[in-house]
Amino acid sequence: MPHERFVCDPRRHWLWVGTTVMEDLALEPRRCVYEHPTGPEPFRVTFHDVPLSERLVLYGGVYSEHERMEELPDIRLRVLADGREIATLLHRDGEGWKRLEATTTPGVAHELTVEVTSPVADRRTFCWSATTRRGSTGRAP
Repeated sequence: MPHERFVCDPRRHWLWVGTTVMEDLALEPRRCVYEHPTGPEPFRVTFHDVPLSERLVLYGGVYSEHERMEELPDIRLRVLADGREIATLLHRDGEGWKRLEATTTPGVAHELTVEVTSPVADRRTFCWSATTRRGSTGRAP
């Protein structure tokens, strides 16, 4: 837990948002934004005036110890630009650090919201990172 973080509810010590380093399923350290789902109700983080490019590339995963047993419900992440969904990622335990790519319109700043949900909150220690990119993905169609 980093010293600099936004504590959402002091009664739930695990409910905070901030930049941290988390160990993914492959035991790789990932610098990411910790955003733990609170359960089936969406937990949202909003960023204002985000300049987008041609693509938004997002990766997400669960802390290795909580994902390894593959026994907990999925986590759904939605990305919204100005309230409109532009991408969805469904993370299942066992998938590790998962990639999502969305086509976006360059040159315009947006209000970007990242929303996470899961049927349960227990051990759903989700973390994500995102970048805006332009040009070819370099991936086969």
